[in-house]
Amino acid sequence: MRRSEDAALHLGVKTTLLSGLLCCNTTLDKVKDADTGEEKWEPRGNSSEAPIVVAARKIGFSEDVATDYPRELEIPFSSSRKMMLTVCSVSGRHAICDGGMPLPQGTKHFLVCKGAPNFIIDLCEERLRDDGSVAKMTDEARQDILKVVDEYSSKALRVLAVAVRTMTELPFDKNDDEISTDERFAKLRQNLRLVGLVASIDPDRDGVKDSVLAARGAGIRVVMITGDYLKTAIAIAKNVSILQPQDDEATAAVDCNTLRPGGHYLEGKEMDRLTSTVRVFARAKPEDKLEIVKSIQRMGQVAAMTGDGVNDAPALNQANIGVAMGIQGTEVAKGASDMVLTDDNFCSIVSAVEKGRAIYSGIQKFVAFIMSVHIAEVMQIFACIVAGIPVMRTPLQILFLILVTDLPPSIALGMEPGEPGILNQRPRPKTEPIVLGWMWFAMVLNGAVLSIVIIAVYIISLIIYCDGQILQADIMALGDDAAFKLSQARTVTFISLVWSENIRSYIARSFDKPFWVNLCGNSMMQYAIVLAQIALYCAVLIPFLSTDILLLRGLDVEGKGWLIALIGPFGTLVLSELSKVVTGWQMRNYQRWLARREAAHAAQVDAELTAVSPAKGQEARTKSRRSTDQLPWFCEKPRATMWKTRTLVVEPP
Repeated sequence: MRRSEDAALHLGVKTTLLSGLLCCNTTLDKVKDADTGEEKWEPRGNSSEAPIVVAARKIGFSEDVATDYPRELEIPFSSSRKMMLTVCSVSGRHAICDGGMPLPQGTKHFLVCKGAPNFIIDLCEERLRDDGSVAKMTDEARQDILKVVDEYSSKALRVLAVAVRTMTELPFDKNDDEISTDERFAKLRQNLRLVGLVASIDPDRDGVKDSVLAARGAGIRVVMITGDYLKTAIAIAKNVSILQPQDDEATAAVDCNTLRPGGHYLEGKEMDRLTSTVRVFARAKPEDKLEIVKSIQRMGQVAAMTGDGVNDAPALNQANIGVAMGIQGTEVAKGASDMVLTDDNFCSIVSAVEKGRAIYSGIQKFVAFIMSVHIAEVMQIFACIVAGIPVMRTPLQILFLILVTDLPPSIALGMEPGEPGILNQRPRPKTEPIVLGWMWFAMVLNGAVLSIVIIAVYIISLIIYCDGQILQADIMALGDDAAFKLSQARTVTFISLVWSENIRSYIARSFDKPFWVNLCGNSMMQYAIVLAQIALYCAVLIPFLSTDILLLRGLDVEGKGWLIALIGPFGTLVLSELSKVVTGWQMRNYQRWLARREAAHAAQVDAELTAVSPAKGQEARTKSRRSTDQLPWFCEKPRATMWKTRTLVVEPP
């Protein structure tokens, strides 16, 4: 029934929705939109109950229901019972509501049971027909109803069954504290009548599918662990690309009963063989999540798990990285986690992976830039000493370069945004050093390039300003003007070096891409270069600072000196960009090595697991798929598990 007014006339719909509403703790509150200022209705509570509350409100059941049908007792939902149960007072009523199911004379208590269809249907002895009559629940009727459940579930709908019972007296004294919750539940769940099914869908959040695909491209395997019915879980997984069209559902998705045949969990290797290939675990219990995380860790992977409930705490604590939901998460879950996801959004996890890689890459670029510059400093000074040329800069000039002109660009490199395609790189091993072998080669190569260019500028400057002399002894023989002429040559070299290092900072933003790619993508770099240039001109042009402290002669080198200084940055730009042909090849070769390493590890694990009862896991999975109507299910917000070659993350899609 699509229209609310039509639904309001239907006895079964009214009875089912009112009964479901009486077994809900979710409320519907009017709130004001922070952006538009408009008022809107917003459910507060369990997401599985929200559709029932909204649908009931649409056909006329208001918040007065709680007053009109006082709740006498409640047995909350649990993962073992798979259902929630409430008892409300209906004394004096002849029907549950106007146009609803009639109540037997003398009925005082109205019991509602809401939860997993297969569990509730097994407890029902009667069913409500469309015309309001009551029929016996036969085995044939049970199978027909379960087929409807399967049909809805295969469309990514979450299905809840609603059953009721009318009583003149409670089967126990509700004030007797000695009766346990399980004993109360056992006495109340008798003689139930199925009144209807409630099917709802939780639309996929925007961007989840793209994030799952991005995660896969990053070498991250995405798996969903959910309390949902198996067919529902498969449909949801397909919608968000956790399962691909070519995947074999029989091996890629299983009911968690497969993990514990006979009530006991599979042995280590058998469990690992199952978890190494499955991407959808349906009808999971909290303890199932813990066993899955342990299995993943046994296979040499680093597990990062997300969760929101109290029962998720053990798995969150066991995982290498526990991620709690910030909005819907309980304080217990947050306390057991290492981090809190403030927006409860799967996309944020993938964004965090991308940001983490960008930060790590920025650190590598920072180190590579600083080391290449310092290697160049050492090479230049060493070359001058060996060749008998005057050292090209004083100790104070070296300190000024390191602490003033080099520092801002290097810090800006550490704040680089991620390069396009950074998520397509293979995950790095946990033991990988920050500076890799090919990076050391790149640092030495770029240090050598910078040294060659700057030494060339220095020699040209010596020839021009020191009357054609370049050796230490010959320059000192020039007389009283020797120190002045040498400072002119050093000044030109100093200017050229700062310019070259500033150019190097742009080149160092990528190990393999040309410097003009996303040239202005890092705003901090622009500020850093401006600061470095201001510091340079202060150092060479302010009289006391330049002439008496740093011994630089920016005002005395004339225009030709500034032109000679341009050789440095232009030479550095050309040669450093050419060197990326080598470093780019090394980088790609390293990614290929990681892929081979990952494949070899996967093959080793597969070989070890195949040696342990290779047919047993498949047999258990097939058996699970053939008897889905006998397996547990409960309506809970699904969680997805996502792992790299070395990292696993769990999050609702």
